[in-house]
Amino acid sequence: MGSGDYKENEIERQALRLQFDHTLMKRIYKIIIFTFVPAAVLLAGIFLYLQQLKPQYSGERMLEGLDQQVDVYFDPWTIPHIYARNATEAILEGAILGRKI
Repeated sequence: MGSGDYKENEIERQALRLQFDHTLMKRIYKIIIFTFVPAAVLLAGIFLYLQQLKPQYSGERMLEGLDQQVDVYFDPWTIPHIYARNATEAILEGAILGRKI
């Protein structure tokens, strides 16, 4: 065996190693694409859905059934404090809050 055979064998081994590396990288990309991407999309969807379910604790809303203005203040523990001109409006607002929150 001459030194030419050794060089040819070494070149063949390097070519096989590069081919193996390329195949391995393709497998890794497939794993990432078909596993992690759908998982990330699923987690993002769950997060957005849960954000939608959160009640609204600030802002103004117009509610049916109320004749006068009723103010509702939520303290830091999200306990509603209802301020109305009469007891009927306060009870009605409390019932509406109970259904919407």
